[in-house]
Amino acid sequence: MAMSEEYGRRRAELLEALLEIAARRGLDEVSVREVAAQAGVSPAKVQYYFRTKDEMLLLAYRHVAELLEARSAAVPTDLGTIAYLREQALTWLPRDAAGTALVRVWVAFTARTLVSAELAAVEARHRAGLHADVREVVRRGVVSGELAPGTDDDLEATLFLALLDGLVLRLLCEPGTFAHEQAVATLDAHLAGRFRPT
Repeated sequence: MAMSEEYGRRRAELLEALLEIAARRGLDEVSVREVAAQAGVSPAKVQYYFRTKDEMLLLAYRHVAELLEARSAAVPTDLGTIAYLREQALTWLPRDAAGTALVRVWVAFTARTLVSAELAAVEARHRAGLHADVREVVRRGVVSGELAPGTDDDLEATLFLALLDGLVLRLLCEPGTFAHEQAVATLDAHLAGRFRPT
């Protein structure tokens, strides 16, 4: 294995250790020492791959964005517009341990964007990409005749992502009162009401 590949692999392992800590105990518990303990290496080894804690957090946030984008990219592209948007939304809604942990970490990082310009830049890039993707899906649906003429792709992307944000937060913050099935039913009602086939 080439040196750069080994370096990238080891750094990814440390980032995964960081995400495990963040998902279980929150970002405030993340430190060089805690990441080292979680990964089973020395603090010096962590510092070899990350010069500072801030750099480690920034790279971890980018790593989370890449993981979420990979889940999104796995959705088949040959679905109809409404079915495709539904499947995309389902990749975000926490329904299993892995998905819940990933979204918990994403939300925790997103809260930190309020006080970190570097993290805010990661969020802005990811958010802009999501918005552009949904706009393009809606635009193609209008062009193909699947969606009604005059459908505002920018507005629909904004509404869709706002709904998704709200559903994710409710599922994370109200696990005893708001179930995954309710989130899916809400999503389906939105899609049926906003994206009316021609």
